Amino acid sequence: MNVFFKIVLFISVFVIMPGRSGGAQTPVDAASSAVSADVADPTEKTLPVDPNKPAPPSPIQLRIPHSQRTRANVLDSMIDFLLTQYFKLFENAAISYDYFEIDKAFDLNFTNFTVKITRSDIQGTVVISKAKVNFDEFLAFIKGKKLLISKLELTKPSVDMTLIENEKKRSLKYSAEKMMLNNISLFLVLKKGQKEDINIGSVSAEKAALVLSNPAEKYSVSAAQMKDVLLPDKNFNQFSFSSVDVNGKTYTDRSAFLQAIRQ
Repeated sequence: MNVFFKIVLFISVFVIMPGRSGGAQTPVDAASSAVSADVADPTEKTLPVDPNKPAPPSPIQLRIPHSQRTRANVLDSMIDFLLTQYFKLFENAAISYDYFEIDKAFDLNFTNFTVKITRSDIQGTVVISKAKVNFDEFLAFIKGKKLLISKLELTKPSVDMTLIENEKKRSLKYSAEKMMLNNISLFLVLKKGQKEDINIGSVSAEKAALVLSNPAEKYSVSAAQMKDVLLPDKNFNQFSFSSVDVNGKTYTDRSAFLQAIRQ
């Protein structure tokens, strides 16, 4: 798929995005309004062109909504503009990033990707220093409302959350040097009140640490790989997996694994 087709496809997603009919200006409308043209009068006489004079400015002028979050090129600027509009659709989550670019492999690269969650059961912030995901797969996610990502690379992710269950609060803090998530599956739900689980084929982490309060618990591991991970939407504390490899040992029981990495 060439670059031009990717841009057209990406823009078309926002043209058919639900909930944007009526008088509200869509992201595409906003981008289109930045285009202006000064058409010359056809009755005006044409004078001989002096080859020594510089060429006149083009009658068509295109203004690209540039952002400090991107490099100064058309593709990154357009996608940055559309992404910021798309992220506003998520309920109970404020999504932002400091910088964004597309590399030669056509992967999306985010710097300081931040998610602030304000749900009734989970509140807090996730910050990822560097995040990389395939552009084609991300487009399919937006268009089809289903997330199917083959690989997601995270550098220095950190989580600071408050988990709330039956009016009881528990602090959760997590950090890692690197993480790799493979085969992520999630249906995107924009309707209020609906929840979905997250399925991940495998998760690997380096220099990871987890601290919980009430009761106090602390875990750390230099390197681990977990397979067939299920993160329940209703209670992340009840995550499950088929197996996890830590320091040359394999665990299939969650309690045994947590005991092995507990500090």
